[in-house]
This record gives sequence, structure tokens and C-alpha cells, in this order.
Amino acid sequence: MFGTPLYAILFYGLPGWNQLHTAFRWIFPWTLGIAFLAGLGAQFIADGISKRALAILGLALAGIGSLTVFGVVLSWAMGESFLQFADAFVNASDLAKPVFETGRAFWSYQARNFVLFGAFALLAGMVFLLARANVKVRGVADAWQALSEYSAVAGLRKDGMAVKKAKPGSLPT
Repeated sequence: MFGTPLYAILFYGLPGWNQLHTAFRWIFPWTLGIAFLAGLGAQFIADGISKRALAILGLALAGIGSLTVFGVVLSWAMGESFLQFADAFVNASDLAKPVFETGRAFWSYQARNFVLFGAFALLAGMVFLLARANVKVRGVADAWQALSEYSAVAGLRKDGMAVKKAKPGSLPT
């Protein structure tokens, strides 16, 4: 996409697009691709998929999410014995060593990410299970659609996409 006429149209035509001269400029086409695939998946569910496939997928996602969150809670309960494992992981990784001094620093950073992954995998599993059960909610066609929309909004807020008002004088000059 970069270097093509389409990129030139986006670069000169859309406000803010010219600010994408960083290593992270790939995130925009990736995000659009993921959103497109999510839409195709939602359409696939809406058009009808076998109840057995929905149940298997829903239970698998809910199980993965539950196990992930349970693993993080268990790591907090284990305390120092888990942190020894995290230390061993950091010491064995050539990529983690320069960034994290200890396993405690590594886990304090990654535990939140694991909890978010687990929570959204659990929510996705619930969406599939609700779609299978064909539960209706007043004002919404299907409960799975309402839960999937809530999950998307919650994901945006958790990723820091929520709009916050800046305090006067707090912006760098």
C-alpha cells in the first residue's frame, strides 16, 4: 500500500495521514483488515451457522479466556514462587533481558495484557454461546449483537482510545 497512488491520495487527502512516518504506520491497514474480517465473521454468524459449530467455538473461546484469567489470578496467589519462574523466563530471553530487569517488572507489565486477552476471549465465547441460544433482548434483535457491540466499545476504552479533556496548560509547547 505504501508508495502506491492510493497512499498518495490518503496522504494528501485525509487529515492526519501525513503523520504516519513512523514504524507503526502498518497498524492502520492491519486494523482495517481485522475490522473487515470481524465484520465477515459477524455476518457469517448472522446468516446462520450450525448450532454445534457455535457451541464448540463459544466453549473453546470461553474456556481459553477463563483459563487465562485464572492463570493470572493463580500467579498472584503463588507470589514469589511464580516470580522465580518469571525471572527465569526473562533471563532465558535475549529480547526480554534488555527491557525488563527482573521477572517482577516483566509480569507487572504483562499481567494486565493477559487479563485483557482473557476477558475479551471470554466475552467472545459468550457472544457465540448467546448466538447459539438465540437469546433476544428488548430493543435489540439478538443478545449476541448487543454483547459484541459492548465488547468492541470496552476494547476501545481499554486501549486508551477514549477521549479525555486536557487540562489547560498541560499540553507540551
